[in-house]
Amino acid sequence: MRDKLREIEGLTVARSAAFITVMFLITILAWNCDDAYHAYVMAKNLVNGNGFVYNIGERVNASTCPLFTLLVAGVYAVFGDMYLSGILTCLVCSGAAVWFVFFKFCKNYQSVLFTLLCLGGASGFVTYATSGLENCLLFLMTALFYFLAVRKEEYGKRDLFFIAFVIGVLMGARMDNVLIVAPAAFSIFFFAKKRNISIIKSVGVGIAGVFPFWMWEIFSVVYYGFLFPNTAYIKLGTGLPFTNYLSRGISYMITALFNDPILLLAPLLYGILAIAKKSRKHILFAAGAWCYLAYVVYIGGDFMLGRHLTVPFFSSVCGLTVLFGEETREERTRTLMTGVNMAAAACILFALSFGTIEGKRYLWTGDKYLMQCMDVADERGYYIPTTGLLAYLQTKDGDYEGAVTKTFNTVEVEEMLSREHPGGELLRGASGILVYYYLEGVHVYDAYGLADAFLARLPAVYDEHWRIGHMQRQIPAGYEETVVTGENCIEDENLRQFYDALSIVIKGDLWSWERFKMIWRMNTGYYDDLLGY
Repeated sequence: MRDKLREIEGLTVARSAAFITVMFLITILAWNCDDAYHAYVMAKNLVNGNGFVYNIGERVNASTCPLFTLLVAGVYAVFGDMYLSGILTCLVCSGAAVWFVFFKFCKNYQSVLFTLLCLGGASGFVTYATSGLENCLLFLMTALFYFLAVRKEEYGKRDLFFIAFVIGVLMGARMDNVLIVAPAAFSIFFFAKKRNISIIKSVGVGIAGVFPFWMWEIFSVVYYGFLFPNTAYIKLGTGLPFTNYLSRGISYMITALFNDPILLLAPLLYGILAIAKKSRKHILFAAGAWCYLAYVVYIGGDFMLGRHLTVPFFSSVCGLTVLFGEETREERTRTLMTGVNMAAAACILFALSFGTIEGKRYLWTGDKYLMQCMDVADERGYYIPTTGLLAYLQTKDGDYEGAVTKTFNTVEVEEMLSREHPGGELLRGASGILVYYYLEGVHVYDAYGLADAFLARLPAVYDEHWRIGHMQRQIPAGYEETVVTGENCIEDENLRQFYDALSIVIKGDLWSWERFKMIWRMNTGYYDDLLGY
């Protein structure tokens, strides 16, 4: 009995030490990326009573993560400091997710070591545990999903409702991440054992449980006029050939393989071991991670190193710790776990040596195809000198050169602000930080169409060296005058007609019958022929 208590106490100490270590790394390297400030602009406008919008007066959703943005807005309403609100929200969500893995999934010392190596050694996970993006909330929802879904073999109404609720929040945080949990969720609601509940009722409970997502979608259609955020149109509605997206997606994976290979090793190991152990439940969980990885390749990856790989990585770490915890007394399992730990350590050493030195040199100077990897950036490495938490804490009234407001060259900012904009209210293109801190009340539009619903729906201009998420649109003749004056001055007849219809949706009377008619037409492709696709 005493030996058992000592083992429990020792495991608790190990978990606590590992948890503190990971959270120390996440906190000491906490930062905000520039893209986070696009969502922060919307959060600030909401709290200030200007609507949940980017450009005041236009109902356009420029955030990929609406529920996370609302969460940050709530914290900002309390504290009044957007930077610290974003950092605090990220640390709480990521901290809760990490706590779940260590204290709910790790059942032995080997799994604690594995989780410590993976979460502490994966640069991508540490990076996007903060950053101001939605990853942290996705980590927490993924951990909760595993906790609710794995621990039981039979489900009641309450179990199904809470599982569905977690999925609803996850989809509200980022819609496409439902792929990670979809195979397991489908199996649970349709094929798993139920307590006094039929399949039809279980599906009904599931539909009711995801109400956070349905509520958001209803609000999105009524308020913005569309089911999807504007960012979906700028990234996927380009008209560029699929082969271009595919090549960028493969490049994204190759870059991660050199710079942070453990992000891909964890899903690979999870899939192999789940199949080897013939665990249907874990095979489905692993399938979700791989479905999402395939989707990432399909959409062309991203320009942020590792960003879209962190959630399938984290879900795989959850799955692996649960998988090994189910057979804690098997010697073969412990031996295999030792091998897995060694593989994780080898990945980390590879990333710190060959991956960051010879790997980068090869990617930058090798085959022309791999030169596309130059478009994938280490965002934290670039921004942390000014947006890092440690730099921010050393600021005083923004005087310290490491302040967030000093991220970009201040001379260039002053020159930009001194330019005579048409009408005194128009700026063509700006980063998130500049918009948040310098351009309040200035109408921002750019060739990428981030917050511009009209430009986002135009075909992208083909460029051999285009960067994912940064596909430029050709500014139609007369569009600047249109934005400044509020009158449709677009020269192209078809585009002028499309703009008029779109304006009714994003600027018209919120509850007018004409606007709802236009919403239906816009979402059913009635005006698509006018765009030249």
